[in-house]
Amino acid sequence: ESTGDLSKSTPLTNYRDELKYATVGGVTNTKDTAALLNYVLNIYEDGKKLCITCDAGSHGTHVAGIVAANFPDSPELNGVAPGAQIVGCKIGDSRLGSMETGTGLVQA
Repeated sequence: ESTGDLSKSTPLTNYRDELKYATVGGVTNTKDTAALLNYVLNIYEDGKKLCITCDAGSHGTHVAGIVAANFPDSPELNGVAPGAQIVGCKIGDSRLGSMETGTGLVQA
């Protein structure tokens, strides 16, 4: 049961400024698996527009692993550019099955 107590919540600001994210969720009733959702805040138009952004799938994580996986002790597990730095850029809209929108492209 939720109490409304936010004292243990992660305070967030614009992701672009501090690169902080938060997680919500917990254990579901089906097979005791964790159902977690990471999210960030994006603030636009001098604070007049707040976007809560979350991942709509794992495709980007999968591709990042193929590209930059770095295992110095097990080089056979390395990606094509081991240790490369990845810059995340979300242009898809979760409401549209992660399909990009014109607004997403402009804001990126």
